[in-house]
Formats: sequence, C-alpha cells, structure tokens
Amino acid sequence: MGRNGDIRLHGPTYSRVQCAFVIHETSKCVLFYDNSSNMTCMVDGDENVFPFERPRAHRRVLVWPHCNTLISMGGPERDALKFRLHWLVDAEEVRGYVENRIKAMPRPALRHARTMDESDEELQHRWGFRMQAAQPRDLKMRFVRTRLLGTGRHSNVYEAIDVDSGDTMAVKEMHVPLKRLTKEQETKAKREIRLLSQAKHVRTPALHAARFPRRLF
Repeated sequence: MGRNGDIRLHGPTYSRVQCAFVIHETSKCVLFYDNSSNMTCMVDGDENVFPFERPRAHRRVLVWPHCNTLISMGGPERDALKFRLHWLVDAEEVRGYVENRIKAMPRPALRHARTMDESDEELQHRWGFRMQAAQPRDLKMRFVRTRLLGTGRHSNVYEAIDVDSGDTMAVKEMHVPLKRLTKEQETKAKREIRLLSQAKHVRTPALHAARFPRRLF
C-alpha cells in the first residue's frame, strides 16, 4: 500500500510504499510492515494489541485473528486512513488457506510474489544514510498463544507466534502461586531454565527467554 503500491494511496501524507502485508515463510502467519519514511503507521484493536515499539530493529508486527485488527496510517496523528481487518475464519483455517494457496502457485510466481518496488523507498536521511535505532538488550518478548500443546502438574505448554518476528515457538507457563515461591520451587524453576539454555540438540527446543513476576522472589 502506498503511492506506488498495489493499493494506491493518494496524497503527500503517504510514502511511495507506506506499508505491506507479508506472509511469514514458515509459520504462514501475516506480518504488517510499516515502510513509511516517517513511521506513520499504527495498529490497535479491541484485544491483544501489540503496537510498534520504537527501540526494535524492525517496524513489523503480527496481524492475526483477535490481534492488531485495527490499522491506521498517514498524517501527523497517524489517522488519515483507518480500516479494520475482519477475519472470516479462525487462525488455523487461515494457515491452511495460505499454505494451500502457496502450494498452488507456480515457482516463478512465488519468486516474484512481492510486487511492490521498495528499492526507491523514501527512508534515506537527508545526509544520505539510513536511520536505524539502537537495539536494547532487554526488550520483552511478545507472543500470541495459538493452541494448547500439553498440560502438566506444574505448567501448561502452548504453541505461540512471536508478535515481532512471526516465528512459531513453544511457550511453557508455570502455574504461579499467589504468594512467593518457596526456596525449593525457585531452585527447580531456575535449574530447568539453566538446563534448557545449555541443551544443544536438533530435537531439543532452544530457549529464547524466561520471565518471572518480581513478586515471586
């Protein structure tokens, strides 16, 4: 979408390529990219809202059933154009539909699926280089649960999608007590995290992050 996009947006308030919807290669989810020169795209919704965060390296977020369903863009208040995404099927059906469409597309069509020319995008700074924000070390990992994979005595495991990358991952959520963890519970939790972080095998999931409420310690 933009002045030179597949969907034309008219007026100086929009960039040549304002934004794009991109299908993630492996998870088959949909990511919304803000390609505007002045970062004038915004997401909102009634539930599961994950806005763009300026410190992150990429301005992209997941758009999915019940997640970031309201899109707005353009103008000083980022509201020159607004529209809502209406999903007619649930998340699993969306994935199946996308996968079937990709399988049906010939190889050349897959290779040239992105039809917008982003090479001349107006992201150049007036001194001739691209502005890039520094990446903080402790950004919170954001995700949306998609389905329950299993349950145990002390935790549940869910399939989830990383909101900022589109990657599929497993999320293990421990049953959190109302009060502080006992010393034994704390030791067990930290030992499991340490073992997962050190495990390196093709059949063992890599640990990306671990988080505990502060009140537990």
